[in-house]
Amino acid sequence: MKTQLKYSASNFIRLLETLVLNIGLARVILDVSEFGKLQQFFVILTFAVTVASAFPTTLNYYISKYNTFLEKNALYKRFFFSMIFFSMLAAFLFFVLKDKLALWFENDFFPIYIVYFVFIILFKITNTFFSNFFLFSDKLNYLNVTSFLFLISYLAGFFYFGTHEFTITEILQFFLIYEVVKFLVYSIPFAKSFKEFNFKTDVNLKNEELKFVLPTIFLVLAGILNMQIDKYMISAIETPEVFAFYQVGAFNIPFIAVITTSLFTVITPKITELLRDNHITKTLKLTKTTTKQISVLLLPIIVFCFLFSTEIIILLFGSRFEESGSIFKIYTLRFLISVFPFSIFMGIIGLKNLAPIHVVASAVVNVICNLILIPIYGNIGAVIATLIASYTTVIIPILFINRRLSTNLFSYFPIIQILKVIIVSTLVALPFYFIAKDLFIADEKKYYIVPLSIFYYLIILIILERKFFKNLVNKFK
Repeated sequence: MKTQLKYSASNFIRLLETLVLNIGLARVILDVSEFGKLQQFFVILTFAVTVASAFPTTLNYYISKYNTFLEKNALYKRFFFSMIFFSMLAAFLFFVLKDKLALWFENDFFPIYIVYFVFIILFKITNTFFSNFFLFSDKLNYLNVTSFLFLISYLAGFFYFGTHEFTITEILQFFLIYEVVKFLVYSIPFAKSFKEFNFKTDVNLKNEELKFVLPTIFLVLAGILNMQIDKYMISAIETPEVFAFYQVGAFNIPFIAVITTSLFTVITPKITELLRDNHITKTLKLTKTTTKQISVLLLPIIVFCFLFSTEIIILLFGSRFEESGSIFKIYTLRFLISVFPFSIFMGIIGLKNLAPIHVVASAVVNVICNLILIPIYGNIGAVIATLIASYTTVIIPILFINRRLSTNLFSYFPIIQILKVIIVSTLVALPFYFIAKDLFIADEKKYYIVPLSIFYYLIILIILERKFFKNLVNKFK
């Protein structure tokens, strides 16, 4: 549990960094079109980072096979050089395709600021390696402290831009310096192990491991494409200004990926070990217990975001993006099934070769729905298309998982618990919603959302999981 909390904290800080980026750009760049153009670059950057980070993430599957510190160090060094290669490849492809991307997205920033974009890609991708390294080398404290300090500097940078005149070039210079310094700081504990590094080490990617790594990379590639299809299609069909409003409304809620990915990342080695010993019952029990924890932590946040969608958008991004609130309200509904990472779990239990079927099917449905709905409903059509694709294709991984584990959905997906959390969260949130509407109707900046959300969330935790809440508090003492 202690490791889960530390790793969740590190992921939370990284997601806060992304949120600060989106909010900061929306606040300091007054031209909505320029904001949209920069956001288009960061969408592409997120795609590249996610695909590249799939490589070290696969370490979670077979890291337990190596026992000694030297073996694990050698393994991580191999992956580090692989990340360097991926970052150079992504930067090269972006440079080569800059003109085509500029034409497709109607974005002249790509060729104008190509030098900054290329180097930001290089360092951003490389830096994603370190979170997994720090996790399995027991250096999460170092990661969390330094990440928090970087987050403070990020906030300070946007505060500076918000109080001074600036250019797009200066903003990109800030991003680049930020990633370079981060790379240097993260490299300090990693570099110490290079003294024992031997390029001829026997710790290499074996055929069995390659058979897992390559399909996983493809799965993540298809998955991120599926997650971002709506944004790519809005960019291609509409203008950067229209995309800006969609990007604001369709942002991922902080805590979603943190809670789900972090908890499942930590238990992945244990699940694979149980499956190797054919302990199916224990595997299902561990999976269901983890999903219950996720539902208690995650679903109340989704319910609150749904009810207060417009208020949250105004609080974070400003009143000029108020129309993005309706997009955000619909977009939050897709996260109701995020309490369980179906595609990732398929890979964990040995169905990595079948997982792409789900992702590809979802992508196809997503594209078809977007092509039909965007010309009719614009931004709202794109978010509805994504919602339809998410819920209609989730049946695919459910069928595969059930067959692999000879079980049913209820044995690992606590539906009763999930419904209970949703109902309780809604009953608690509704009085807050109606009272807030009456008391704070004149509050244009919506600051009341912050204390209201904290108070609401604490009440939910106390009602649903007193024991879990007490343990959570004790871990931070």
